[in-house]
Amino acid sequence: MPNSNDDEALMLRELVDRQSKVIEEMHDRLEALERRNSEALFVSSTEALDGLEPQVSRRKLLFGAMAAAAGAAIAIDASPAAALTGQNVVLGASNDANLTTSLTNTAASTPAAVLSVTNGATGSAIVATGTSEGINGTGGGADTAAGVAGTAASGYGLYGASTSGYAIFAGGNGRIGLGSHLAAGPPISGSYAAGDLVRDAGGNTFSCVTAGSPGVWRKVAGPASAGAFHFLTPARRVIDTRNDGGLLTNSFRTVPLAPWVPANALAIAANLTVIHTNSYGWGTLYSPATGPGGSSINWDHPAATIANFAMSPISGQSVNMRIDGTANFIIDVIGYFL
Repeated sequence: MPNSNDDEALMLRELVDRQSKVIEEMHDRLEALERRNSEALFVSSTEALDGLEPQVSRRKLLFGAMAAAAGAAIAIDASPAAALTGQNVVLGASNDANLTTSLTNTAASTPAAVLSVTNGATGSAIVATGTSEGINGTGGGADTAAGVAGTAASGYGLYGASTSGYAIFAGGNGRIGLGSHLAAGPPISGSYAAGDLVRDAGGNTFSCVTAGSPGVWRKVAGPASAGAFHFLTPARRVIDTRNDGGLLTNSFRTVPLAPWVPANALAIAANLTVIHTNSYGWGTLYSPATGPGGSSINWDHPAATIANFAMSPISGQSVNMRIDGTANFIIDVIGYFL
């Protein structure tokens, strides 16, 4: 069906064209009169032709004609003017185009921002809606270059909403960074919603699981945390001293965990077994980077065979086993923390 807005625009353009022709004709007539007559004859001629006051000037006559054309345009279409393809953008109006509008900064360093939008009132500075993407931003150059950067004194610096698909999607290498929200976490003041994610200056990340002031928080990861647990399927026997080194008496042994446990793992979970024991003693698993702590397994009679679950920090893909007494031991690694 024909578009009523298109019809109105066509009528407007036709009217403006007609008014422009009238103005041009009047301009030509006045130029001819000035050339042929003196100022007195010009005044009398314009009075006879146009019924105007003797004091009226040619400039006023032309401005009057243009004002009439503008008035006719407003009468035809009372809606705000809208820029079309190839025209200037009109603020406060709907702007349409069948080609992409591109803003390109050709200078080497300035301006820092090609497009800057500031909203002094409440609400959003930019609202972008699309059937595929609302905003598609690509950054280049340094690692800190942002495809899209949002800053807000309060509320959302960047907000994405979607009825299906992704509300916010990190393309490219998928990297998402969290700035330091507080010196040391978790938060102890302020209001938060469930699902909020923050990081402190020490590199610890926390997730809010219950909304409130300050809400209930759980530590997700950090330099001192063990991370997620990864099962080894099946469990891996990393040492059996009956076949590798023999009995230990009041000494320790460093046990390699590669290749089953990766280099960046922080701890292991294992099943620890002692056999061929003396009358009493104990054993402990610990990181080669630290000294031994509490016991991981104990016995109180000779020739005992005892198994126990144990967890231990590791270092350099290795774990230490210390025996206080005499025993053979077996370590079966169940999984690791990464």
